[in-house]
Amino acid sequence: MKEDINLKEVLLPYQIKWLNDKSSLRLWEKSRRIGASFTLSLEAVLNGMTADGKNTYYLSYNKDMTRQFIKDSAYWCSRLQVTAELYEEVIVTEERKDITVFRIKLASGKEIAALPSVEYALRSKQGDVILDEAAFVEDFEGIKKAALALLIWGGSFSILSTHNGDDNPFNLFIKKIKRGEEKDWSLHHTTFDKAVKEGLYKKICESQKIEWSEENEKAFVERVYSIYKDNADEELRCIPVRSGTRYFPRLLLDTCLDETIPIARKTFDDNFLNERKHKKEREVLKFFKNEIWDTIGMIEGAAFFGFDFGRSGDLSVIWLLEKCGEELLTRIIIELRNWPFDEQYQLLTLILDNLKSLKGGKCDARGNGQMLAERLELDYPGIVEQVMISNAWYARMMPLLKSSLEEKNFTVPSDEYILSDFSVVQLIKGIPKIAERTNEGVRKTQRHG
Repeated sequence: MKEDINLKEVLLPYQIKWLNDKSSLRLWEKSRRIGASFTLSLEAVLNGMTADGKNTYYLSYNKDMTRQFIKDSAYWCSRLQVTAELYEEVIVTEERKDITVFRIKLASGKEIAALPSVEYALRSKQGDVILDEAAFVEDFEGIKKAALALLIWGGSFSILSTHNGDDNPFNLFIKKIKRGEEKDWSLHHTTFDKAVKEGLYKKICESQKIEWSEENEKAFVERVYSIYKDNADEELRCIPVRSGTRYFPRLLLDTCLDETIPIARKTFDDNFLNERKHKKEREVLKFFKNEIWDTIGMIEGAAFFGFDFGRSGDLSVIWLLEKCGEELLTRIIIELRNWPFDEQYQLLTLILDNLKSLKGGKCDARGNGQMLAERLELDYPGIVEQVMISNAWYARMMPLLKSSLEEKNFTVPSDEYILSDFSVVQLIKGIPKIAERTNEGVRKTQRHG
C-alpha cells in the first residue's frame, strides 16, 4: 500500500491549502466546478487508509452527487494503491424512511459512506462529516447540529457550497463566522477566477491532454462565464444574489432532472449563408438524420413543441415534449446558432412532419421571429400558434411552468447551460420574467435575449 502522494503534482494551491488545514470545523465558500468535492474525496481516503484513521460520512441533497463522491473516492483508492471493496448501494430503513447509501470499505476497516442530507442519517455514526452544497439542503441547521455532536469523540465537520441566495442559512452562517460569532470555524473562499489563476485550466488541459495557451485559457474563461451569464456572481464569484429574485430555484430544478434527455447543438459559421442552396439543404438534412431523427421516432404520444427564435446573436431553441398522463416529458432540445432563416424553417418542418401525433406548438413571433412563426402557423393551421411575449404573457405562463415543476410533471435535462437559462428568470415588480442582460461582454456567445 502506497501511503504518500505528492500533492503539488495532483492538486492546485487552494486544494492543498484545504488539505493542510487540520481544523475540526471548516467551511468552504466556493465557485462551481473547481474540484472542491474531488479534494475532499482524496482527504476521506487519506484519513481512512490506516487502522487508526477515521470514517468519513459525506452528505448532499443530490443522489448523483453522493454516487459521484464514492466514485471519486474509489479513484483515489486506486491511485494510492489502497485496497478497498467496490462501492455498493445499500437501502437502509430509518424512521420508516428508505435512504440510499453508497459505501466504500477500506482494508483498514474504516469506511467512506455517502448519505442523503437528512440529520437522522448521522445517528450512531462516528468520524468526519462532510456537508456538500450545503446551501441547497432542506435542513441546514438540523444537519449541522447532528454533525457537531460527532466532534465529541474526535470527529470533524466540513461544510462546502456555492451560494443560493443572501438569506439562505448557509450565507447567514458565513456572516456569523465573519462577525466573530462562530470563532472556531476556519473559512476558505475560492472564486472561479482565483481557481483559474492558480492553475485550474492548466490542470484541465493536463487531464485532457490538450495544449495550454494564454489565448485558450482566456477563451475557456469566457465560455464558462457565458454558461452562467447573469448568474455568474453567485455561481462563480461567490456573491449571493438578493433574496426573492430568482423565480426557479436550483433545488426545484434538480428534482426534475432527467439525464437521458438528448441535446442537439449545431453552429454554422458566417460563410454558411453564402453556400449553394442544395449544399445548405444537405447539411440541415444530415444534422436532422444524425442528431434528431431517432429520438422523435420514439415519440408515440401527443407531441408539443416550443420555438424561441434567434439569428446571429442569440440561439434558436426547439424544445420538444411528449404528453404522458399528467406529465410533459422533455424528449429532446435542439439549439441552433447562426442559422439562416430558410434553414431554420427547413429543420422545423422536418421535425414537425415526422412527428406521429403533433398536437400543438408555440412560436416566438417577436422581431425577426415573426416571419418564421407566421409561415409555420399557415403550414400547420390549428396546431402552431404565434406568441408575442409580454408582461401579461410572463404573468400567465411562468406560474404554470413553475407549478408543473413543483408537481414533478415537467422534466429538464441535466445540462448546466439550460439550467442556467432558468436562473435568469427573476421576480421583477411581481412578474416572473427574463431580466435585462448586463454581461454584454460575452455577446458573441450569449444564449437568449
